[in-house]
Amino acid sequence: MDESFADAPVTLGEIRADRQESAAAWSSRDVLIQVLRMIDRGECDPDTLVVAWWGRAEGGGNVSKCRISSQDVRHTIALLADLQHWYHSLLPD
Repeated sequence: MDESFADAPVTLGEIRADRQESAAAWSSRDVLIQVLRMIDRGECDPDTLVVAWWGRAEGGGNVSKCRISSQDVRHTIALLADLQHWYHSLLPD
């Protein structure tokens, strides 16, 4: 690997998202840079990583896509189930 994000500066979007505690306050790129910085600094060493997005498709409409790095599909499914449970707990009653 030639490029390291270990010394990449914290983005304004990261600061804003932390202050507001809001996922809407930073960009998708900000999220990716933060994760790359954490990996390159050795702050995390993910065995399973899922990057999923929802966006506009060419010609209109929406599209959802993902990229997954995982040695065991069961870990991927468990991670997604954990996220679903966590996000569900954030919903108002």
